[in-house]
Amino acid sequence: MANCVLCGFPPVISFVLSMLSYTAMYFARPFAALIFGHFGDRVGRKSSLIVTLLTVGVAMFSIALLPPYSAIGLSAPVLLLAFRFLQGFGIGGEWQGAISWIYEVAERRKGFWTSLMQAANPIGFGLGPLVFLLTELSMSRRAFIIYGWRIPFILGGIVVVAGIVLRLKMIESPAFRSMKLGGGVLKAPSLQVWKKYSRYIAAGILVAAFPTAAANLLLNPLGLSYMKALGIPYSTEMLSAILAGFAGFPFVLFGGYLYDRFNRLYIPIVTGGAGLTVFSFFYFPILQSKNTVYIVLAAVCAFAFLYIAFGALGVTLSKVFPVNMRYSGIGWTLQIATLITGLILSFGVPVFVNASGNLLRSWPYISITVSLLSVLGCISIILLENKLESNTEIL
Repeated sequence: MANCVLCGFPPVISFVLSMLSYTAMYFARPFAALIFGHFGDRVGRKSSLIVTLLTVGVAMFSIALLPPYSAIGLSAPVLLLAFRFLQGFGIGGEWQGAISWIYEVAERRKGFWTSLMQAANPIGFGLGPLVFLLTELSMSRRAFIIYGWRIPFILGGIVVVAGIVLRLKMIESPAFRSMKLGGGVLKAPSLQVWKKYSRYIAAGILVAAFPTAAANLLLNPLGLSYMKALGIPYSTEMLSAILAGFAGFPFVLFGGYLYDRFNRLYIPIVTGGAGLTVFSFFYFPILQSKNTVYIVLAAVCAFAFLYIAFGALGVTLSKVFPVNMRYSGIGWTLQIATLITGLILSFGVPVFVNASGNLLRSWPYISITVSLLSVLGCISIILLENKLESNTEIL
């Protein structure tokens, strides 16, 4: 998409700006955690969730209508970065609000219901490249560069509008209503949560960081760039992303099931983390085989492990924070974790490439990063759960 908007720039500059436009979404997310957490814990989950979708919708329609560099010059990359930042800002307030609402509405099987909401992530991960691929195959390359790439963003904006209509009809969280009626609303929940739960946030960040980083480092965007550098066909790249995304759906639900079945947070988190710790060292050598079947299976396997952990992430973070700080606490935890991923992509990967000579030889550094984050996440969830068991006030 960025390459289409930035058509006319030298290839290297276009690639750099393309990566910046992607990482801009990550840098927006902590700001979203601050703002939406404040209003989500003071005004309500429903109102904040409507605004988050509205923000994403405005950003998507704006990107779809953005003129190319050839028409408006340097304004194109500047506006693209601004719209991507706005999109990341909206997304950055979305997940924690939806998880808070579902956790508070569900009376039982909270692991399943929170994981069901999170299952939208792998579907979106697979559906996004599928829509782009089908759009690209339905027209000439020139037509796709001129206007075709805009179609998925328009479709996404329409879906967002439908989502806003549905959210206007949803009820407010009963737990939030009770807390508000009881006078439990805090003056500045986004800031006050740090005073009481900073250690929980720090541990939660490590738990949330490894599945987020693994998805971006092993497949999209870095893994796909690695495949391209290997000379793997574009169709294979897209096939691996599409199938890995859709295949992740049952594994997200499995992560939620493991929590409900054993009532232990560490079981799904450690299962996924241990798998990634080991498999990350086999992943890139499998890609180097250039065998389509092996590549797709490797992507599916990697996503299976990370989505088992991700499936229990919602219920994990919801248990950490009380109702009057839940939106804020979950938001800070997840969005700082995603910021870590953005920092690794923006600054860590270039260091890895420079140290090894090129992208293809940098894979051991990438695998070590995924493995190290996974180990830290596994240790953190064990310590966090032990702490939660001794603090019944939160539960």
